[in-house]
Amino acid sequence: MIKTSQPDNSEFKVLIDLGDDDDLRTFSLEENKSLVINKTYYETGTYRIKAILLDTPLNNTDYINVRRKMLEVDNKNNYQGCFYDRKPFEMDDVVYVNKFNMTNALCEEICANYGYNFSSTYNGYKCSCGDSFGLYNSPKVNESCSNLCSGNESEICGGRRLRSYGIFNSDPMTLYYGDFEECTTINLSILNKTKTSNHIYECINWCQSNNFTKSIFNSSSCSCSMSNYEINGLDYTNALCDYTNRASGSEYYIKSVYKVQNPLIVNNTGKYYLEHLGCFSFNSQGKYVEFKEMSISKCMIYCKYTNSNVLASMGKICYCFNSTQNNQTSIKDIFCQDISQNERHFIGNKNQDLTDHYIINDLNDSLEINNNFYAVNIGCFDQFLHKVISLSLKNIFECQSFCYNLNYSFTRYRLNYCYCGKIIDYKVDSECYDVYKLLPTNLTILTTTIDAETISTSWKELSSFRTTEAFSTKLNS
Repeated sequence: MIKTSQPDNSEFKVLIDLGDDDDLRTFSLEENKSLVINKTYYETGTYRIKAILLDTPLNNTDYINVRRKMLEVDNKNNYQGCFYDRKPFEMDDVVYVNKFNMTNALCEEICANYGYNFSSTYNGYKCSCGDSFGLYNSPKVNESCSNLCSGNESEICGGRRLRSYGIFNSDPMTLYYGDFEECTTINLSILNKTKTSNHIYECINWCQSNNFTKSIFNSSSCSCSMSNYEINGLDYTNALCDYTNRASGSEYYIKSVYKVQNPLIVNNTGKYYLEHLGCFSFNSQGKYVEFKEMSISKCMIYCKYTNSNVLASMGKICYCFNSTQNNQTSIKDIFCQDISQNERHFIGNKNQDLTDHYIINDLNDSLEINNNFYAVNIGCFDQFLHKVISLSLKNIFECQSFCYNLNYSFTRYRLNYCYCGKIIDYKVDSECYDVYKLLPTNLTILTTTIDAETISTSWKELSSFRTTEAFSTKLNS
């Protein structure tokens, strides 16, 4: 809605640019009159709306976001179409990579196991999952889904990766000087005026000083052109540049989108526990799954799907394979370096391409409740160098009994995760969780009451004892 006010009763004209394929409309307005414009957009994206008061330098700019109403484009067929995806991604909660055997059916199975409604393939060997798509429309102008699938060259698995650039007006003789015009991919090889620049306004001023009417900017590069720059893969809705900073755009992908036929509501991975094997260098052979938020339970879904008995993690990436494979080299028995923030499990060292490996064991044989022990709280610790971790135990007592059955000396129960270990690391005063020392009930001690202050002040000494006998000797002394 546009409302105007003039001191006299004169009529004046307003030019409205609706941002869609040169849709320009001119309206006559009188004093204190409102103007309502009806406009239908057939593509999603961010559109620039500009109002110009003709014969004056006055103008105003605003933006509207158009989103798709329908969840799916074609509810009769499995294949939904070819669509862009870029930051903020619609389909990136789970990304599966298989450089040699990717097919659309395999991608759909992966996404079904994680309960998603849609699967997508791209780059020929990548797969991503999500519950919506189409925010960034279908590709136009020389771009399409044309990459052959790595596992079946008779299938198409999306298109190539592209990079978008923000186009700005650097013509000082126009009302649009300095304005963002569109976001698209550019063939920079035909442009002979390019420099390194970290700021869009520096780029605009530089192009203007060299008598170019267009500034082309992305992250740290600036190029100049007249109006005849070469377009490659244009999305006409300006939807490709970063939504918080129109000066540049992210990498984006062209994806073949499919509807998942039978997404699982609950994926039961069974009762299991993971035993840490150590830090390894590892040849993944181009097959892994990556998560937006890493978790052991998500890794286990993939490992169970592939019938694997070893889980390896590096950052947000999860590998699953069988222990008989000869593609791993042991680096050290303890963890590599990094620890996940949520679950506190070991996640390798991405900078050195090292992975932490866990063997997957059936929990049923170790779950028998044992009453022949008791637990002593020895303090609150942040780091706990666990050897075993499980998400299949209901409470702290089950966790302690489980760890005792496996002959571990220390245990911690945190956010439904059970950890077993033989050593503890260091104590902190905040953001920590209680660690318990497990002792057999037949242990003879002279004093049956141990006050909390004694335990607290002696935690360093107690943690240095690795066996029940040594701990017993210390208490009896």
